[in-house]
Amino acid sequence: CGLSNYCLCVPPEDNTNVNVIGALADMAVNHFTYLNQSYHSGVIGRWRTGGCFEEIQRRLGYRYVLEKGQFTKDAKAGGSFRVVLDLRNDGFAAAQNPRDAELVLTDKGGKVLKTWALNSDPRYWMPGETTTIDQTVTLPDGISGEVTLSLNLPDPAMTLRDNPLFSIQLANENVWNESTGFNKLYTFSL
Repeated sequence: CGLSNYCLCVPPEDNTNVNVIGALADMAVNHFTYLNQSYHSGVIGRWRTGGCFEEIQRRLGYRYVLEKGQFTKDAKAGGSFRVVLDLRNDGFAAAQNPRDAELVLTDKGGKVLKTWALNSDPRYWMPGETTTIDQTVTLPDGISGEVTLSLNLPDPAMTLRDNPLFSIQLANENVWNESTGFNKLYTFSL
């Protein structure tokens, strides 16, 4: 791709060539996951001056956003606890490699009390779509106090699973715990 209408941030309004859709739409259609910034300085420069380079950087690959979370009110230890998550993918692609998805319950000190596998695969959280996860779990017996429910998307390899550098971070602000790799969803008391 050289400098042409194909690498504009948006196609020109007077464009009569219906095949020219612009860089952002082209990357979405082709599910871009990677961009070599050394590739073509003219094209990269056009994206910078055209105002879409930062958006391209944000949207390369997957970009999962928690839109909404609904949780059982008045939760009780040993009782059923319903979790409904709406996760939107604002990226150009979905995760390509296998990825675990789980809910993690921790106490106020950060100790893991319970982990539940989710019945959803992040490789199918498609770009431009919202995926709803609706799952009911049973809270552990005999626990009390403040607890936090988090979403963990770790690498499934046992050598990388507990390394937060290999966990998926949601795009939301103030949910990521860089020391655990967990995305905080909900804090409540039992």
